[in-house]
Amino acid sequence: YNDMKYFLEEIVELVIVKGEYILVGDFNIDMMVDSFYARKLRTTLLSLRMKQFVDKPTRITKDSQTIIDLV
Repeated sequence: YNDMKYFLEEIVELVIVKGEYILVGDFNIDMMVDSFYARKLRTTLLSLRMKQFVDKPTRITKDSQTIIDLV
């Protein structure tokens, strides 16, 4: 939790300081599930008026599908 909290605080700080930004990456937080971390990330991004463009699974296996790559 502390790593995630620090990460989100850093994102907020960068956005406030820089103004313009593109955030991309493999966050290893499945945005297809309603988990604590997914909600935290989603809430933070929405508060910064950021839009998630990936809306289909980015990792597909025989047993699961996840959205862990965000743009």
